[in-house]
Amino acid sequence: MLVRNNIAACYIFKKDYDKALEVVEEAIKVYREKEPTKRSFEKYAKVLERKGRIYHLKKDLDKAIEFYKESLLENNVGRVSAKIRELERKKKKLEEKAY
Repeated sequence: MLVRNNIAACYIFKKDYDKALEVVEEAIKVYREKEPTKRSFEKYAKVLERKGRIYHLKKDLDKAIEFYKESLLENNVGRVSAKIRELERKKKKLEEKAY
């Protein structure tokens, strides 16, 4: 699962966000197929955080926030909370600007 997460990071670096998203989806599938006793919620949270990052870079703030929040449900990490706050502020500014 983490190998796929790292491969996704490479695709992000290359700005191939669709391919990165595809690889992250594979990682999620692998995680869900594991026996519950062999699952690592911390690793799963990292994959979900990466998925949020991909959507952030694709400028889909709603989906980015959704997956960052899902990541927090698995493992409460301060940096993810900070990303959520940042995106929510950014989203609010964009909505005000559009209005």
